Amino acid sequence: MAAPLSADSLELWNFHAQSTGILQAHPPFHAPYSGPNSLANDFDAQATFTATLFGGLRLWHGAAIYANPEATAGGGMSSGLGLAGVPNGEGTRVATHALRVSMARLFVRQTIGLGGAVQKIEDDINQL
Repeated sequence: MAAPLSADSLELWNFHAQSTGILQAHPPFHAPYSGPNSLANDFDAQATFTATLFGGLRLWHGAAIYANPEATAGGGMSSGLGLAGVPNGEGTRVATHALRVSMARLFVRQTIGLGGAVQKIEDDINQL
């Protein structure tokens, strides 16, 4: 049987980060038809970038606040037009070449024990 967790063994905060960068390109190609919603038939290269920070802070016993600010920039080839399916899902989600910062998530989690054994949960994203 594991010893109960003491207040000293609980972490007070954590911090994680992740980022994704995607570059896509296609060479020029012959297109018998081209319109405003067509994939551009000249050379095109686009990149997307996303970065997310994951921070957590213990508030009181069983409660923590989590914040996930996110920075995004980039776009899809031909502005995401002209393909039956988007080859880079980030391109349509980001949709701006200027760096944009937003709060992806901000929440408080309160855990209430209903009896039974206490288990230590490993540090992870949005998890103290």
